[in-house]
Amino acid sequence: VRNCRLVGLPDLLVGKEYVRSKIVDFLNHLIDIGVAGFRIDA
Repeated sequence: VRNCRLVGLPDLLVGKEYVRSKIVDFLNHLIDIGVAGFRIDA
């Protein structure tokens, strides 16, 4: 990420409940440790 080497990565399968729940778990963890906001670029 730091060197912008993100080209060609596969998309997350957000149509799957398992994937969505993992994203929610991760974002909730970030909130729990004090992250105050998120930037999401599509």
